[in-house]
Amino acid sequence: MPAEYSIEKRDSIRFSLAIPVQCLDCGTRSVCLAETHDISNTGLSLLADRDLPIHSSLNIRLKIPDNEEEIYAKGRVVWSKMIYSNQWRVGLSIAQATLKPIPIILRVINAKSRYYHNKYQRTPGCQPKIFTSGRFL
Repeated sequence: MPAEYSIEKRDSIRFSLAIPVQCLDCGTRSVCLAETHDISNTGLSLLADRDLPIHSSLNIRLKIPDNEEEIYAKGRVVWSKMIYSNQWRVGLSIAQATLKPIPIILRVINAKSRYYHNKYQRTPGCQPKIFTSGRFL
């Protein structure tokens, strides 16, 4: 099969979302810092600071930005690929489909909206324009 063709192997819809993640390798007890690249109810794709061996078991901790809540899950490394000299894309399968991506996504969107609202409200001249009655205020 030519390289430009690839077969989609995922069963679940993935949502592109950046959330800080810590992964504890159950075998070596080493910690990996990462950020989600995308998320679904059955897995995660991470941007990690080091390679994670395929088939290794991980304890995963996601830190939600709205109230710093931490969500815990157990997973297994399905694939790992170096994308830069010190960064890897890593695919994880979640042991039980316990992640609920839609509420997580909405919470991240709300947290970012509040951040930008507060940022622009405090900066003179940078407030967003409000459109009402056919004109900008």
